[in-house]
Amino acid sequence: MINFSNHSEYEFIYHESAGTLLDAISNLTCFYLLSRKRIRIVSSMRYLSVLTIVDSICLYGWFLSSIYRQLNDESHIKRLENFSALSCKIIAYMSFTSLQLSSFLLCIITIDRLLIIISPFWRSKCTHIKLANCIIVGSLIFFFLLNLIIPINLGNNGLIKVKVYKEIKSQDNSIFSEFGDLIASAKMQKKNTQSTIVTMWQCYNDDDKLLKTWNVLHLCLYSLLPFPVLGILNLIVINLTRDAARHASEYNKQKVKYGQKFVTRLLMFLTISFICTTLPSTVAYAFWHHEILEKKYGRVLLNLLNTIQFSRHGFNWIIYLYSSSFLRIEFKRCISCASLEYDLAEEALARRPTQALEIMRQLENHQNRLSSTEYDQLDLYFLYCMYEKEKLRVIDENIDDTNLELTKNENNLSLN
Repeated sequence: MINFSNHSEYEFIYHESAGTLLDAISNLTCFYLLSRKRIRIVSSMRYLSVLTIVDSICLYGWFLSSIYRQLNDESHIKRLENFSALSCKIIAYMSFTSLQLSSFLLCIITIDRLLIIISPFWRSKCTHIKLANCIIVGSLIFFFLLNLIIPINLGNNGLIKVKVYKEIKSQDNSIFSEFGDLIASAKMQKKNTQSTIVTMWQCYNDDDKLLKTWNVLHLCLYSLLPFPVLGILNLIVINLTRDAARHASEYNKQKVKYGQKFVTRLLMFLTISFICTTLPSTVAYAFWHHEILEKKYGRVLLNLLNTIQFSRHGFNWIIYLYSSSFLRIEFKRCISCASLEYDLAEEALARRPTQALEIMRQLENHQNRLSSTEYDQLDLYFLYCMYEKEKLRVIDENIDDTNLELTKNENNLSLN
């Protein structure tokens, strides 16, 4: 039964729904920006675009469980997983798979960036979009198959009856003085407990050894293993980019410095947010879940850790926009409705991604010295000039081909 009598609970649901909706829209917007022509050709950006979708799925699963707990206050069934066998299997499977896949994609992005820096072969041969798609599909299949044990074994224990206790508050409004006159009227609440037998579906069994083992495995895949991988590899990436900046020539020093700034921001912010939000919640649920629940404010603490954990999937898009000037420029173009010349230039630059990225770097370096109008005009001017240059090159090639064909025809006529 849905209960909206408590205004504070209704207000909490409203804010939680609005926040989740905003985060989902932001993640989908980042997915659209990362799928644009100039950006989607970079393998790391393809991984990030899939990560935004996975983050949205993580948020959706958490939101369903949370909103069900708030709306069904009088049903005594606080978890959506205990509603039926189907809800148990779907929610658990979606949560385990999406969370593990999210961590794994972060590790893939870090490994990809490291190999791009240290391996010329990887940089030239293994950063194309087809290989990135194969790695993504392989990761999806691996985690889908790995977590199939969850829907197969969970939710098969049937219905159980549980005794729950609920506080019943009584009111006493009769407070009189010794003269018999009514001096004040106040609500004196007396707390009584009422027990109720509730029938619910048993999704999780505390004595299930398989579930305990899988929680530890989930802890390793979701937090403990990605933690050292992200930390160590990010430190290596930062040191390598700094060494490259020291030994770079004056011509390439600004380019390397910008690359160092971009890599440092994106990877370090993602790593710090990942460690700070996921590790406390995962460790608490895996090792001290029942001990914490027995404490006075244990449930509040677990809910707080759970909220912090899933908040990472909602604000990752802020890290993307803050770290990447390319995404910020694409976002500005997206909300300002680019003109026809920009669309033509973008289509031409799709065949020359290196020059397009270099133009974006130049624009970012001069952004602080330009107003918003001048910045937009300069952006469009560079892109349009590149489009004109590309068009002239194609025209020259066509003219050369035409002249060559005419020369061949003249030679044939002279021979005849």
